[in-house]
Amino acid sequence: RLLVSWMDLVAQQMFERGVGYWQQDYRRAAINCFRLAAQRGHAHACVYLLRLRRYPTRLQRAEGLDPPQQVRFWQACVVDRVRSTAELAAAEASSALLVGCCLLYGLTRPEPQPIPAAGSIDAEDARRALPWLRKAAEHGNATAQYNVGQLCVHGLGLACADPAQGKQWLQRAAAQGHAAAQAALGQLCHQQHEAADAVAWWQRAAKLVQPDAVPASGSPTGIAWPPEPEALFRLGCLHHGGSMELALPRNLPLAVQFLQQAAALGHGQAWSMLGVLHKHGVVLPTDLRRAVQLFHRSAALANPWGLYNTGLTYKLGDGVPRDLAAAARYFRRAAELNHRQAQSELASMYEDGAPGLGPRNLQLARFWYECSTADGNPTCVYNLGLFYFHCLASPARAAACFRQAGADGSSEALSSLGFLYEKGQGVRRDPVQGVRLYTRAARCHHAQAQHNLGLCLDKGVGTPCDVRRAAMLLRRAQQQGHQQARGALLFLLWREFSRR
Repeated sequence: RLLVSWMDLVAQQMFERGVGYWQQDYRRAAINCFRLAAQRGHAHACVYLLRLRRYPTRLQRAEGLDPPQQVRFWQACVVDRVRSTAELAAAEASSALLVGCCLLYGLTRPEPQPIPAAGSIDAEDARRALPWLRKAAEHGNATAQYNVGQLCVHGLGLACADPAQGKQWLQRAAAQGHAAAQAALGQLCHQQHEAADAVAWWQRAAKLVQPDAVPASGSPTGIAWPPEPEALFRLGCLHHGGSMELALPRNLPLAVQFLQQAAALGHGQAWSMLGVLHKHGVVLPTDLRRAVQLFHRSAALANPWGLYNTGLTYKLGDGVPRDLAAAARYFRRAAELNHRQAQSELASMYEDGAPGLGPRNLQLARFWYECSTADGNPTCVYNLGLFYFHCLASPARAAACFRQAGADGSSEALSSLGFLYEKGQGVRRDPVQGVRLYTRAARCHHAQAQHNLGLCLDKGVGTPCDVRRAAMLLRRAQQQGHQQARGALLFLLWREFSRR
């Protein structure tokens, strides 16, 4: 038994070393470590090899088998490590976890399948995997409990989402010290507006507190789970913005420390956020080249924010030569990962026509604009309204989009909706309502709204004439660089001077 325990420890160490090599882009060394761990019956290493489509050459029996046969082969490898009846339950749990993970990622299909991105697991694969994962979870396997919890929270493989049951499974995994489950519990508490509990779970997942510092049922197992990058990233974001609910002041140096730790563990969005800080010179020195390097590093991990920020650098020429074709490629990759701002940028490039995308294509532009509004982002909804108004000549649909974005606080949408009411395009003409909307947008220091409201006050459209207030609003718009406001202000002053 001592020998078996030692072999298990070696397999776990080889697997962790392989993960470290993989994060540092030493792919060949990582695969060799996964092979050595898999030969000792490590279920996670088997899953990694199957996901990478790299199969062991030393174990000749696995060569030439189709994916379902390879899954059964690796399952047998896990069970072969059993040396006594007492270990049978653990081996069955690892075997069930292996089959469940392979089903979850579509690795048992005869035809080669690309590895799905995060959040894009097929519902049918999840339905087939859930019984196997539940079997492993009931045997006490922490990783299986975490996977079952996540599937329940997101409603994958079930008729509907069940956050309560998912939270119970995550708590069982977290009680064993599973860092990813602790981070997931923190995110779940954050979504349920339980800020103090969320921070406590994130701190526990980041290994900043002792296991007994956060109340939980059960006690941690002897497995040394590494710090969870997602928890470090969330703590960095928390300190970056501060929290009024927790009376936590903004602490940018501490936020940078957490982000750097998360990035060192391979968190793609942490690399992207550090790049943004370098770009704007917040805490870190202003360095566009360094920012571009960090964006590329995040993009190499297929992080949507890294891909989007890299596309922006190529579009604007920040730190790199301006290259619209490269920008379109990065925007497309981010858009395919459901990044809403990237979808809106890609739609704009299709609307105008850009290198790498071909001539103007309004059909694809409309498709991506509508995709970008799936989460109700006010900026994306406003951009869709502009597309309806300028490209499809549909002011009624544009008004609906402006109304939705304005209700979410978009000053640009309020100003555009006020223009439609003033001119009577797509809605019944109502200058009074137009002035009200201009006023709301002007209070947010929107230059176009200040210009339009100034003209209405000058001409007495929808409101009594007030030349002094009109001049004040036009001057404010001019100070923000609005050229039409500058011309209107000069004309107003010349006219008033001539009258005197």
